[in-house]
Amino acid sequence: SKSPYNNNTKDSECEQQQQGSNNNDDVSLMAYSPSVALNMASKVVQEMRHKVCQATGGLTCSAGIAPNFLLAKIASDRNKPNGQVAIGPSHQEDIVPFLYPLPTRKVGGIGRV
Repeated sequence: SKSPYNNNTKDSECEQQQQGSNNNDDVSLMAYSPSVALNMASKVVQEMRHKVCQATGGLTCSAGIAPNFLLAKIASDRNKPNGQVAIGPSHQEDIVPFLYPLPTRKVGGIGRV
């Protein structure tokens, strides 16, 4: 079945080769369709994670890419350790299927005090 979130990536080693690295810093993501912008952002984050791994001698990090901070934070927790999850911008096609199976306590500020 189709994954409820897009571009779920998990690296087995930090030395894994980067795929399709693009170093064009002048590009505005607003000029692209949401799916193209999400793909570009995923590649940038993949490169950042790879550089962190190289610079720290092997430390890994997880990342979430989403339309807002809250969703990105939840997504970064989804594929630990050393993984990344990207959630597309569509409410019905991307966000709801990603959030629906999660326990309510995964959303910051909801639950027991």
